[in-house]
This record gives sequence, structure tokens and C-alpha cells, in this order.
Amino acid sequence: MIVANAPFYIEVSEDTDYSLNSTDNVHSYDVILNPENCHWNDYHKSFSIITDDKSALLICGYYSYPENVLFVDNILVIMCENIIYKIDVDKMEVVFRKVMYDLSKTTFDIYKVSNGYIVYGEMEIAKLDNDFNVINIFMGRDIFVTIDGLNAFEMNENEIVVRDFLGNTYYLDYNCKLIKEVIK
Repeated sequence: MIVANAPFYIEVSEDTDYSLNSTDNVHSYDVILNPENCHWNDYHKSFSIITDDKSALLICGYYSYPENVLFVDNILVIMCENIIYKIDVDKMEVVFRKVMYDLSKTTFDIYKVSNGYIVYGEMEIAKLDNDFNVINIFMGRDIFVTIDGLNAFEMNENEIVVRDFLGNTYYLDYNCKLIKEVIK
């Protein structure tokens, strides 16, 4: 995932070659960020964060995806499983960490909206305020993935459209409240 926001150019990707506490890693980093204190035998992923002049490695939960990244006010917001981190890219340090106990560990993406954030998770769609407090959570009849080729999650001008594994479609407002549903 490449995040460009002048004057920053940031690339976030998974470093599948990195091994915790190894002396023969392929890549070296200026900073290793391990806010959950993972050990070599824990299930985890390693995300490289590369800017024009600095590099860091974020060690995070196994069910994390490098696409769960936003750049807001010169801060990198990364959602790893159900934990939100804010990383100051000037200092390459974690300046904020919050465990979202109301959310499952499989979150696919986080989006910035005018009055907070929307989290697209496997089990729920959540509305968060600007301080990452949960405003509302919507859960459907099954997980929010599809096998029929349709997008499981879409945001348009007026609503959020979510489809579940059973083929049901849910229409939500931007507070993650149900407007209508089409059940198969």
C-alpha cells in the first residue's frame, strides 16, 4: 500500500522474510516497533513502513493486512486486527494504541469519513468517532465476504452497502445503522 500525502511518500507492505530476533534478516530497519511485545513463536506479521528517509518495521497481529492504513494529519493510522495504532512518521514511533474490544480480530479496512472512521470487519461494520470510540456496530446474519463476485463492502455518497456470505445485502447509513436489508 502506497500512501502519498505531500510532503510524505510512505510505502507499507508485509515483510514476509523478517524473523523476530534473527541476526540474518534480509532487510534492516531504522526502528523496530513491537507494541504488543510479540516473540518469535507468536503468530504475527511484520509490516515495513518506508518513507523517503526512514524505515520502520511494525510487528502486529497475524490477521492484519497492510491495506488497513490511512494517513491523517501527518500520522499513519494502522488497524492491525482489532488494535488501532497511530504512528508519527517523523519520529517513527507509536504515539497512540487502542484495543477495540468490541470488534473481532479480523478487520479488513478502515476508512476516514467526515466525522470519524468506518471499520469494515469480517463480523461487523463499525462507526468510530475521531478519538476511535465506538459509536455503533452493525452485525449481519453471516460474515461480510462473498463468493459470487459481488463486492462485500461498498461506500457510496449516501450509504454503505454490505453483503454477507449468504447473499444478503444490507444498506447502512454512515452511523452504521440499518436503513434496509434484502434477505435471500
